[in-house]
Amino acid sequence: MGEIIVAVEVVIYFTTGQYQATPWDHAANENISEWPPSPWRLLRSLIATWHTRCPEIPEPEFDEIITALAAEAPSYLLPAAKPSHTRHYLPDIKHRSDQNGNTSLQFAPRLNLDVTTPIRVLWPAVLSSSQRQHLAALLDKLTYLGRSESSCRAALVDSDSISTPNENWTIPHPAGDIDVLSPMSDVTRAQLEISPDQMRRGRRTKLPAGAQWVRYNVADEPATPPKRNTRQMPTTVRWLLHNPAPFLDTDGVLATHGLRGAVLGARKNHDQIRTNVPDSWLIAGPHQDDKISNQHRHAHWLWLANRNQVTELVLWVPDGIPEKLLYQVISTKRLPRFGYAPKGYIGGAELHLQAMGYTDLVLPDLVSETALRWRSVTPMLADRHPKRNRDRRLFAQREVERELAFRWDDQTPEVKVTLVSDWESHDVVSYRRYRWNENMAQRRRGMFLELELAKPLPRQENGLAVLSLGALNHFGFGLFKPITD
Repeated sequence: MGEIIVAVEVVIYFTTGQYQATPWDHAANENISEWPPSPWRLLRSLIATWHTRCPEIPEPEFDEIITALAAEAPSYLLPAAKPSHTRHYLPDIKHRSDQNGNTSLQFAPRLNLDVTTPIRVLWPAVLSSSQRQHLAALLDKLTYLGRSESSCRAALVDSDSISTPNENWTIPHPAGDIDVLSPMSDVTRAQLEISPDQMRRGRRTKLPAGAQWVRYNVADEPATPPKRNTRQMPTTVRWLLHNPAPFLDTDGVLATHGLRGAVLGARKNHDQIRTNVPDSWLIAGPHQDDKISNQHRHAHWLWLANRNQVTELVLWVPDGIPEKLLYQVISTKRLPRFGYAPKGYIGGAELHLQAMGYTDLVLPDLVSETALRWRSVTPMLADRHPKRNRDRRLFAQREVERELAFRWDDQTPEVKVTLVSDWESHDVVSYRRYRWNENMAQRRRGMFLELELAKPLPRQENGLAVLSLGALNHFGFGLFKPITD
């Protein structure tokens, strides 16, 4: 079983500064938000994450984690929360698009929070070290809590850093101020998984089976209100690429060049963007010397493949997509047709918008806050040449260290590089490794690699970073994914 730890503390950050969740036994139009997030909701979120993102966790061990967390009610350290809402007039069955009326007013309540201050949830639970590892993996994959708009990131606190509750904590108490929906100590996973339809069919209108109200003493509201969140723009857009003829993975760089052309338009429009849009370099790329040193902060145009075919395209801008260009980005419908295009490019291929937001939500399979091992998705290319008769593994090691240092400077983690395939391997040679306006003589050396980091990659202000290294990394090469097995 491993070492036993007698407390479990979880931190939850709401990355958009908003928490939207309607408490049990209330309607959305009552304009009430659940606070704190109930233990019942937290356990159901872990179960959903296990089903959809962590099926590798053994079922018996997962059930033991849920049982341990349900045994006793947790305590909370809550940040300041300011309620607000939006109003929506939704059409009813009699509404016609060319007429006014026949709409109903609906409220969307929310709590506004400081994005930098987490909720802390502390269970007096006993978990083994292996169970803690599984719980940490579940929390790493938890992308929202409450309604899907309430995007979050969560993490397990190290056993040597667990908090000690004091008067600032909201704790369970028989004479408490509020009721919070909680699981009974003998609740089963099947009871936690019950759906609203099953509740209605079972004629259970009060409480789900296995649930109970637990009273909590609410700590005094923090004197400092939540900071006003500056408007943060999405960093990532993901499209499905559809075309009857396959777009080969080995020609992926042509697809990303086409996506860039579709977003920026013709050369004339491109120049107007550079002139008229503040921070246009974030999309159009560096065009002044003082911008080139910004740690690859401008747009990355990426391709994702399945069965050797490009199936999805991605735009990732680490510092956020400029607001004036956002509509232009999301209204992109197809790859442009060109009078001349290299062999392998498919003009007119349809683009279907799938998701927009931060990498945590849009690219959960390519980012991680805890991963130490990473594997190449596309070859990492090098503009530099290795010395003859020298160890190619040493060349790969130095290239990766150089790229990581350029991005994270003094936060760069130590890395051990394993060379899986080098530039003479068919796996690498088959890729087109030069740009649209270049020729084969300018193709780069490529490598498939595995990386083992001494510590996880630093988190950036606008979400988790995509690991993309080497030459042409802004057009899809050098893309890595975390190894979770």
